[in-house]
Amino acid sequence: MLAHEHPFRDGNGRTSRALFYWYMLKSGYDVFKYISISRLLHAAPVKYAASYQYTESDGMDLTYFLEYQAGVIKRALQNWQQHIDEITQRSAKLDSVLFSSGVLKRLNPRQVTLLNVMLANPGKEYTVAEISASLGVSDNTARADLRTIVKEGFAQEKRINNRAHLSFTLCAASSASSKQCTSHTTRCSFCP
Repeated sequence: MLAHEHPFRDGNGRTSRALFYWYMLKSGYDVFKYISISRLLHAAPVKYAASYQYTESDGMDLTYFLEYQAGVIKRALQNWQQHIDEITQRSAKLDSVLFSSGVLKRLNPRQVTLLNVMLANPGKEYTVAEISASLGVSDNTARADLRTIVKEGFAQEKRINNRAHLSFTLCAASSASSKQCTSHTTRCSFCP
């Protein structure tokens, strides 16, 4: 009820959530390292406030607040599970495409990981520096991995201002909703 009492001038909600996460992690609920309740609380401020008002108007019966918070936690867990399911499906789709096309034999595990990263945001442009930092490899290794992915037909390379700064975009057909490439005119490995 720290957020109810407001002992601090600012940050009472953040402090409450920090204590909540601390207690959950301390109690062995490690999954909360990956789950955010803040977004859900901010999405429905009226319901959050109502849970306090009902508690206050019913002799400080915390049932209203606890039911609301339990619902938030349940939705956060469902969102997390949905996210995990999407990642699993995306990875399975990629593995299927790579295996059936024979490309899997020509890629190393880091390049498959890179494709998974790119599939998470198919329209995003990636630079060598971003991939180098993301995968923890040198710029030369990141550049070679990206060019291998381009050579295999999964992405396009684009020079920016005719300089060595490169940008790579995954083919648009890699998204689950796409059936055909829209990002370029040549067929890529995701085309039917």
